[in-house]
Amino acid sequence: MIGSLWDEGATTIILVAAGLTAILVVLRLIRKAILWVWRGIKEAKDLFDRVEKAIQNVEAQLYPNGGASLRDAVDQIQRRLVIIETAVNDRKPGDQTLADNVQDLHNDRPEGSPQVGH
Repeated sequence: MIGSLWDEGATTIILVAAGLTAILVVLRLIRKAILWVWRGIKEAKDLFDRVEKAIQNVEAQLYPNGGASLRDAVDQIQRRLVIIETAVNDRKPGDQTLADNVQDLHNDRPEGSPQVGH
């Protein structure tokens, strides 16, 4: 009788130990999975931050800022084109040549930009 109780107690202890071991293994796997997902989330956030910064840089080029943006360059080209179109369309026989009107383009360029016609 004592031997059978001993056997039952030992079996119970072994089963509890096996159950706890299984639980620890599952918890370790869950921890690894959570860490893997967390790293992926962090990498995705870093990527989104870089993409957001790149979009902000591109968007900044769409607005005038005193000469350094792409928008400023397009506006300057448009102003120069209007000068050229006006000179060509309003030209009458005996008027100055288009080359004589290049000075108008020089007056419109911002400081430090390349000179037109040189």
